[in-house]
Amino acid sequence: MKKFIKTLLLTFSLSSLFVSCHFLEVEQLGKSDIPSFFSDIDSVDPAVRGAYNLLYSLYDHYLITYPEVTGDLLYLSATNTEWWKQYEFTSSFEEETSPVGVIWKRGYNLVMDLDYMLTLAPKLREQNQELVDNALAQAYFIRALTFFQLCNVYGQTYSFTNDASHWGIGLMTSIPTITDHMVRASVKDTYAQILSDIQSARELFTDNYTFDRYKASPYACDALEARIRLYMGDYEEAYRLASGLIGRFSLAPRDQYVAMFTTRAGSPEEDIFRLNGYQQTGNTLQKLYKYDNPSARPSQKLKSLFDASDVRARLFRYDAKDGAHYSDICMKFYCTEDIVDEEKHYDPVVFRASEMYLIAAESACKLNRLQEAEGYIRKLEARALGISETAVQLSYSGADQLMELIDKERMKELCFEGHRLYDITRRHDALKRDSGFNTQVLTINYPDYRFVLQIPIIETEANPDIQQNPTSNADL
Repeated sequence: MKKFIKTLLLTFSLSSLFVSCHFLEVEQLGKSDIPSFFSDIDSVDPAVRGAYNLLYSLYDHYLITYPEVTGDLLYLSATNTEWWKQYEFTSSFEEETSPVGVIWKRGYNLVMDLDYMLTLAPKLREQNQELVDNALAQAYFIRALTFFQLCNVYGQTYSFTNDASHWGIGLMTSIPTITDHMVRASVKDTYAQILSDIQSARELFTDNYTFDRYKASPYACDALEARIRLYMGDYEEAYRLASGLIGRFSLAPRDQYVAMFTTRAGSPEEDIFRLNGYQQTGNTLQKLYKYDNPSARPSQKLKSLFDASDVRARLFRYDAKDGAHYSDICMKFYCTEDIVDEEKHYDPVVFRASEMYLIAAESACKLNRLQEAEGYIRKLEARALGISETAVQLSYSGADQLMELIDKERMKELCFEGHRLYDITRRHDALKRDSGFNTQVLTINYPDYRFVLQIPIIETEANPDIQQNPTSNADL
């Protein structure tokens, strides 16, 4: 990892901490300049804001898109060269400027900046302990979320081996040096570190910390852990955490469902944590789905799941102000308000109440509490169809069929939000695309080496100790 860390230190370091600077030139980044930056309490807020900026960039490039392009709910145009190799599962470790290299580099750049904050900011506690502790709590949460997403991209799902002993990611949890060589921890140890970071965040948030959906919070910690516990198969804990959040957050009303994604107001009732796109320069998601010239469209498999009255399907069409009508599109990442372009922005959802309903439903089903599971699905369907919960028709016989209904509900509710590939792999399902996909890769059975990306060449050339992912099923 020597060359990789040196590159980060010389090229990217302080990119988040010094967000107010357009250009910063120093000789020995990471040795004297960063510690001096944390010599005053006024450095804490800029450091936190910078971390959120980098997190937004990481989600926009490319954390939300990757599990959707590699899933079964999205048709990709053949003209989209940015994502085509992932769409066809032909990614290579040599792709430094594709998602293969960009997710790794941006992810560890963010982690490194967080490590500086977590190491150096505590000395400022005597100046303002409440401010510092809440900043550190947010840093721990963001690091946990980043580790989790990196593990999803580069490591097989938690249950790939019986004891989760397969490779996860490198756990950079202290200030790196140029001589450091990083190796990959097991997925078990990776998840343990993530859960430890979440707990550290919980313990640091002060009692009077004000909830803000655009910032980490104790509620966001619970949401992240609920998702993680679901991936681990720890259904009791997943259910406890998700159901607890359902008591705090409510579903957006049906008549405000589309506005949850297409307006700046979003859904204050439903949002647990989302990223603020105001004054952000990235627009990768918007380019991919832009209604007047999209290169990604909902698949027939997805569209066939919706009843005609389902409010969620309204996000697949748009009536523009000039009278033009657009269909077979995704409007989850486009602001439709009649305001100046400078004010328009999209705020990607990371955690919302609907996902907690789905986690509670799946966990209850796995625990054979079928009526409870059914109740959560009824609430989501009632909101979507505009009918009472008792009028919702659910037909199933046993837990397996109910689980199929829950899976379909996840597809309808969470499509394009960055979940699909991981839902397939954590359940050990096969990827099954419909015939409308313009690729020869229509089915991939689980397990398969292609369900994760290769470790990029920027790491493997510099660090001979890093373990590369297999390049064939024979090596799994």
